[in-house]
Amino acid sequence: MKLRFHTLDVFTDRKFAGNRLAVVNDCDALTNDAMRQIARQFNLSETAFLLAPRDPVNTARLRMFTPCGELAFAGHPTIGVAALIAKTRADEMLARRGGQAIMIAEGEFYL
Repeated sequence: MKLRFHTLDVFTDRKFAGNRLAVVNDCDALTNDAMRQIARQFNLSETAFLLAPRDPVNTARLRMFTPCGELAFAGHPTIGVAALIAKTRADEMLARRGGQAIMIAEGEFYL
């Protein structure tokens, strides 16, 4: 299985500052254990997993993991993922508002 991911710096205006976050896309086929293993591999304070929304009125569904387990809620992953979705799906909206997500790396891995 090939998965795309992004790493972000949240709460900053420059690379390698702020709060680090990994975001993995299209995670509907992943098990809870696979998400925990991926979060352990990234070894950041949180790793976010994007899934298809359950209700089509929503843009996405989000699950968040630390290297030790799942979180019910966390602030910087929620804000970072929202900024990433806005940047990748509506870049001009972010630019008009002066917001940004700083991308450190983008890549793929096989599971």
